Amino acid sequence: MRSKEMDLRIRELDNNTAHAEKILLTQERDRQNERLHVFRRDIVKICLIGFGVLALVVVMLVGMYLNKDALVSDILKIVSGAVLGALGGYGLGKSKGKKKKSRKTQSRKPSLEGLSALGASVTSRSKSNH
Repeated sequence: MRSKEMDLRIRELDNNTAHAEKILLTQERDRQNERLHVFRRDIVKICLIGFGVLALVVVMLVGMYLNKDALVSDILKIVSGAVLGALGGYGLGKSKGKKKKSRKTQSRKPSLEGLSALGASVTSRSKSNH
């Protein structure tokens, strides 16, 4: 009887080990796929920004070659304003995100004052019941 229980327990442990290994392999594959996806997304972003900058430089060089300095100056003002606005908005959004995140973590932490008040009320109730 005891040997049958031991055999069942050994089979159960083997099954658990095999299942855990499958889960770990699946997680590893999933994380590798996630890293690859993020890498590809970042490459696409860099390429888009690079092509945009290259196109802007070409337009400015053509404008300067055609003696359209006023047009190049206006394009430069518009683009620089848009870039600065985008960077400012991005920074503002990041700072608000950090503030919201810090507020959430602070609200989850129990207050020591609240705990001491709770302890005092519990001890006063227990004394009054005796």
